[in-house]
Amino acid sequence: MRLYRSLGRRTNGPTRPQKEMPNSRTSVIETSSENTSKDIPGMDGFLQKYPTFDIEHFLSGATNAYKIIVKAFSEGDLNALKPLLSKEVYNEFEIVIGKRDKRKDVCFSKFVGDVNASIIGALIENNFYKITLEYKSRQINTTHDKTGVLIDGNPDTAFDSVDIWSFCKEIGSTSENWYLVETKEGDL
Repeated sequence: MRLYRSLGRRTNGPTRPQKEMPNSRTSVIETSSENTSKDIPGMDGFLQKYPTFDIEHFLSGATNAYKIIVKAFSEGDLNALKPLLSKEVYNEFEIVIGKRDKRKDVCFSKFVGDVNASIIGALIENNFYKITLEYKSRQINTTHDKTGVLIDGNPDTAFDSVDIWSFCKEIGSTSENWYLVETKEGDL
């Protein structure tokens, strides 16, 4: 089972009911996916407050985090998810994984090709730096029930996925870690 609203939207085939999906929330200012720091809403002010922020380094780390989170969610690996998610997002993922585990569903996720990530917003909110990204990828996701019957997805068909994820880091933190705090589906 995919987190339809949390991990993107499929462009073909049926979707799982949303009632089992974690709530998502975001306040994203969208812009083109091909951008420079000048094109990203809020980035100039953000860089004034966080002058050591390295966009390319962040994009690399955020892309790796995306892949890890999608894979760990699919596998139900809460230990891998915990250090990457805010407490609220972790709790939502834990509920969905728990329901899936109770049914004994088995999920599989695979990226087909590259994951493209671009920063679409940057801001300072309360006492946190916040960066919002748009991820575009092709994925194969399947879910089998406890008897092995395919109940969602197609193992032979990849679908386009667009996700909008926001990561935060506390201002003044000496940690390099950013935490996933918001998710929503993007537009294809």
